[in-house]
Amino acid sequence: MRMGTFVTAIALLVLPSLSEARIFRIGRRSASSLSMRRRLSISPLIAAPGTIEFDLTGGFTPNGDYVIPSTLRFTPQSDNFYLGHTEWGINADVVNNSQFSDHVTFQSTTAIKMGAVNFALAPQFTAITRGQDGGYRGGGSAVMRIDQGSNNFGATFTWTGATRPSDTNPAGISDVGLGYGRKFGNEGILSHFTAHGNVTVEKQTGASKFFTLLEGVEYQINDGFSVDISGQHLGFGTGVVDHQILVGLSWKIGHGK
Repeated sequence: MRMGTFVTAIALLVLPSLSEARIFRIGRRSASSLSMRRRLSISPLIAAPGTIEFDLTGGFTPNGDYVIPSTLRFTPQSDNFYLGHTEWGINADVVNNSQFSDHVTFQSTTAIKMGAVNFALAPQFTAITRGQDGGYRGGGSAVMRIDQGSNNFGATFTWTGATRPSDTNPAGISDVGLGYGRKFGNEGILSHFTAHGNVTVEKQTGASKFFTLLEGVEYQINDGFSVDISGQHLGFGTGVVDHQILVGLSWKIGHGK
């Protein structure tokens, strides 16, 4: 596979807004952050070299709002250290309450493994395609993950800034997240199930910080296909908590190293 295929990064989610500033997170930021949370506790930090991974998720709220974000991720197979350890990707909402996405996010993720400890840096760029006077966003994430037997522990820090801040596109957004995942067993059918949980604290310019909790179970059907069902609860610390059910499919194409 050649490295001419450009694309990845980070998918999934949306919720009804808690405030005008929160609309940004629902329409754009949350897809990236939810995908990153998944990598903290389930998936490897990057797709295996020589493979393409496609994620499709449906997010549904009790009041009928829904979103279907998608992410395409690719890591080239290369002897060059940087290229062989860097995943490229793009994500957008296929459907967001009957409309196509109002944003597209591009991201590269470079990962280094040192024994049981994994590190990654992931710069990102978001283009706002319609409906908002917010220009563009740029920033990135730093990630650390520890794999110990059936257990995975992870932590991440993310910051993005707006080129033209507006009420729905905050000047700055930062968050710190922690994740944990555990396989139900080391062999047999139980080894195909992974329970996972994440907590994130986020701060947007002009708004109070708030917490998001996520918990779920992933079933790895085979080496190339998995299904995940999760619950997400956003807004702890604001007095209003939104809830969402996420149903995700992940498909890997190719045979990486």
